[in-house]
Amino acid sequence: MDTIEGHSHEQETHIIFHEFKAKVALETIRGDETIPRLAARYEIHSTQINSWKRQLIEQAAELFSRKTVQAKRTDTPQMIYIEP
Repeated sequence: MDTIEGHSHEQETHIIFHEFKAKVALETIRGDETIPRLAARYEIHSTQINSWKRQLIEQAAELFSRKTVQAKRTDTPQMIYIEP
């Protein structure tokens, strides 16, 4: 796996895990596969998948309510959050 420039291995693992959680939660919302099938495919408990799905749904509105500014483009996407 390629490394993410400017990040430690621990930070890279953390970033990749967040991306994985988002991917699984979105797949759950799409509904193309059942939660038990997703749980089997990714080898995680269905309760965990339901938790990630619930988090995504509850926090979706917050994503659109924040004022965000795209940081200078680099190999790693970065967002700067500006508090109102």
